Amino acid sequence: MAPAAYKSWRQRALLADTTATFAEGLATRSAFALPQQILWELLDDFVLVSDAEMRAAIVLLLQTAKTLAEPAGAAPLAAALKLPPAMR
Repeated sequence: MAPAAYKSWRQRALLADTTATFAEGLATRSAFALPQQILWELLDDFVLVSDAEMRAAIVLLLQTAKTLAEPAGAAPLAAALKLPPAMR
């Protein structure tokens, strides 16, 4: 996971954290002011996904949509699959 953005959003402060994910497009070690300001203003919630959940989403996309996605591209599907069915 690379939770710096999440932790920064949650605590409303620019924070740094370690990153250990194969999703290079999501791997950020520190939050940046402009994106965080936008997130603080407009975002109601965050859904964190694991590498395993992204891998499962990649496989699902490949099997059902015949689309090969990079890990960062599969993250939204992985997050959607974690939501209760009524919210999908």
